[in-house]
Amino acid sequence: TIGYGSVPVMSIPERVFAMIAMAVGAVICDAGLTAVLAATIENKDHQAGTNNRRIQCSKLFMKTNNIDQNLQDRILDYFAYVDGEMRNINESSVMNDLSSSLRSEILYHFCFEPLRECTYFNDCSDGAIFSLVRIMVPYIAVPGE
Repeated sequence: TIGYGSVPVMSIPERVFAMIAMAVGAVICDAGLTAVLAATIENKDHQAGTNNRRIQCSKLFMKTNNIDQNLQDRILDYFAYVDGEMRNINESSVMNDLSSSLRSEILYHFCFEPLRECTYFNDCSDGAIFSLVRIMVPYIAVPGE
């Protein structure tokens, strides 16, 4: 059958049509799948090249300007964290793409309770803490920072 349940192809023209339809479908499906995989690989390769270039430029800058080795290590650790753990996600960009109400809800989710539990904010009202939360921006901190 050709996908219509129990309707078999009977004549030679029907069989030829069915074979051509299957071949065209396979080529279209294969081309689409290949295009998606190629785009995915190209994006990953481009990002890896960008990351590598950033690290090489940073190393050259730090060497040229005699940056302290401890600071160099921390900078390279930061890049390793952003490239590996964060998978190059720019949190600020993601947050800026959201509406202000969704951004506020996310910040509230992550920040309100920790600030409420902080003794420094014991005398502050919930409204004051929420106002503080609304002006907060994402910041990536690596261990030891």
